[in-house]
Amino acid sequence: MNPFGFISTILFAICALPEAVYAIKHKKCNLTYSALSLWFFGEIFGIVYAFQIDNIYLQSNYGFNLVCLLILIYYKFKNVTFKF
Repeated sequence: MNPFGFISTILFAICALPEAVYAIKHKKCNLTYSALSLWFFGEIFGIVYAFQIDNIYLQSNYGFNLVCLLILIYYKFKNVTFKF
């Protein structure tokens, strides 16, 4: 693997970590619903692609990022009350 690709994969994999740590510490997520939605669908399509091409680096990247994203989504919806 190209060293630039490897470094890029590592950095993209951990880019959501500071937001996830902040969300856990403060029990809230400050990202918008649209940002979380676009990020979520991008991760889903990305991980499907990573499995189709059988690339373990991309699979681990998208997998770790998806875990962090699910933490953010949890804290975004944790305190929401839906009124009907």
